[in-house]
Amino acid sequence: GQLGSGSADRELLPVLIPNLHQSTHLSQGYGHACAAGGGAPSRCWGSNLYGELGIDSRMQRLMPSEPLVDVELTMVKSGNNHACGLDFEARAFCWGFNSRGRLGLGEFTGNTSRPLPVALPGAGLRALDLGRFHGCTVTDTREVFCWGDNLTYQLGVATPNWSNQPLLVTGLPPNISTVVSGAGFQCAIAEPGDAYCWGENSTGQLGLPASNPVAAPTRIEGLPAPIRTLAAGTGHACALLADQTVWCWGDNALGQLGLGSTGEPRVATQVLPAEHGVTDISSKHNHTCVLLNSGAVECWGFNGWGRLGDGTEINRSAPTPVAGLVEPATKVIAGHYSTCAKMQSGDWYCWGKNEAGELGNGGAGVRSFADVVMVDADRVDSIFGHGFE
Repeated sequence: GQLGSGSADRELLPVLIPNLHQSTHLSQGYGHACAAGGGAPSRCWGSNLYGELGIDSRMQRLMPSEPLVDVELTMVKSGNNHACGLDFEARAFCWGFNSRGRLGLGEFTGNTSRPLPVALPGAGLRALDLGRFHGCTVTDTREVFCWGDNLTYQLGVATPNWSNQPLLVTGLPPNISTVVSGAGFQCAIAEPGDAYCWGENSTGQLGLPASNPVAAPTRIEGLPAPIRTLAAGTGHACALLADQTVWCWGDNALGQLGLGSTGEPRVATQVLPAEHGVTDISSKHNHTCVLLNSGAVECWGFNGWGRLGDGTEINRSAPTPVAGLVEPATKVIAGHYSTCAKMQSGDWYCWGKNEAGELGNGGAGVRSFADVVMVDADRVDSIFGHGFE
């Protein structure tokens, strides 16, 4: 149902997700999805156990139908049974499951099926992202505030207490442009392309030798050029640099770093040269995918449920072509158990776990090769995979 196909069982043919004709942002969470932007009503669908659909009820919805109550959004991110987004005045709203303060609502500590404003000073937010149980945003004054779980210091505070009040992250440079959330760690990108990360570092997620959590923002060292795109998973991270090389660091037990082997965590290490032609990168959980200038897609890492798209469930420690894409892709998005790519025609192809229909192809089960998903994609800008264990 979270795919918006109109069926919680299966649809074995490509299905158009209705009511998203103008939406410019679509974000898939853990059991639900949301769409916003483009002047279209903001809508969520799928599981609604904790009010994560934002429709002032706990009734499940199998299609994008009822709009969010009381708010229209320009962008949205879906997380673990919750979601957050920015409205037209650049204010943050969150709704759904509020365990460990993940909604950032200040004194209000309960779950909510209505979007409520995050307890931030003023408006004017530039960016927002969600981790496993925490969220972070960048203000128009380039400050970073984070809220929610802090067990691994992902809020930038050296105590394990969670906070339902957004906390200012100190120790960052004054030119932060965006934030990127891993499962239990957090990064911020400073112009012109330096990454500062903090939080969990049990497998070297912060670009440092594996250690206890680190509360102070720490610059990722060893990169030869500015970061163009940073991608964060559970135990690893990867970056596409301005020189078109790809570098990864962190956990490599399942081949997440794409080095052709598995083994101990690594600090920042080059994975692909500029000649490989990478134009986009995305990581989630324990896998990473890249888009090439030819329109081909390659993935590596954990291949449970076929999320690498090569027709198998065999883990791959080196970049492996996705099979079954019938035309060049223009974007790739790694999800928790699945992956999606947008084609030149505007269609989205998805592959991987589909037990709850989360691929959006109208079916249920496992597809370890690409299958078409039609989402009015000529007018939908982006799909973000979210949700962590």
